[in-house]
Amino acid sequence: MRRFKNTAAAILTGALVLSITSCSINSDPSNTTNKIVNPSVSVGLSSEAKKPSDGLSKIAAVNYADHELSEADDLKTLEQKIETKYGVDIVYGGDIRTEFGDESEQLVVEKYTDEANIKKALASVDNILKIYPKTFFYQLRLSEDNPLKIYLTGHIKSLTYPDASINAFTSDTDSKGEFYLVIDIAGQSGIFNPPDVMHEIVHLTDFKLRSKGLMKSEDWAKLNPEDFAYRDKTNADAVMKYNFAQAEYCPRTDDSDISGVYFVCPYSQANEFEDRATLLTNAMIHSIYNYEVEPGVYKCPHLQAKMEFWFSQVRKGFDTTYWENIPWEDSYSKLK
Repeated sequence: MRRFKNTAAAILTGALVLSITSCSINSDPSNTTNKIVNPSVSVGLSSEAKKPSDGLSKIAAVNYADHELSEADDLKTLEQKIETKYGVDIVYGGDIRTEFGDESEQLVVEKYTDEANIKKALASVDNILKIYPKTFFYQLRLSEDNPLKIYLTGHIKSLTYPDASINAFTSDTDSKGEFYLVIDIAGQSGIFNPPDVMHEIVHLTDFKLRSKGLMKSEDWAKLNPEDFAYRDKTNADAVMKYNFAQAEYCPRTDDSDISGVYFVCPYSQANEFEDRATLLTNAMIHSIYNYEVEPGVYKCPHLQAKMEFWFSQVRKGFDTTYWENIPWEDSYSKLK
């Protein structure tokens, strides 16, 4: 279970406020199987793009201008515009599933039904997803009939680690076979922290790449120090273990030797998924706010090697034909 911990991160009057010390991260389910996920997938697509000959890689060149959100849109219209634009399935209100779990953790979420605040959350979701390249989320789905579900929920609680504070989570081994992203929108009346979502999208990208035989653990391990081992969850002390304040191979001070830096922050050493998520989220935050949470990390040669490996795997796993911008690469090129 990949999850984003509450670390006192907040968006205030358009400015990003993040805790550097914490690395800036850290009931029967309702039946949604009969929902028509994206009945207008072909809206705004060329006839050539709609041909299924190449599966997800050529599913769509989405016309964003045709699906701009409006303050006049009602809740259902906002939902349908986002679903059509990105090829995702939005689930909220009384329709959400409330129990989630995999082999490592069990979580429950509350339903959240304030329509005005759900509309705020949908607008925020759109503002995040539109940063990504066209067709990214269509291709991110694990199969043509299994789109990413985005659950907008109330508070999230871990039954396995009750002291953990969680803003968002996802999993690659869900007990019900769903491919999902769960976001708590109740904390600030429909407002949530964009880096939480971008962090989880890195995890989802990982899952997609691994399903295609890419992003292999043994290849990634070659980018770490010799004999290094991640601090994976192995026992009931895992929550405390994830709160380590300092760790070797991390930044640092302004005069530290960047040749010895292999990780963005201590939390990056939890496992390879968090390693990549913390590394990439820094670039995504910069793409929105022109702000770097961990300044200077992309000048470190070992972190450059990790970024460039991730770039190569994404380019192998996704068709970039319609990608006019690649925000993680754009930010990296400016910051390295």
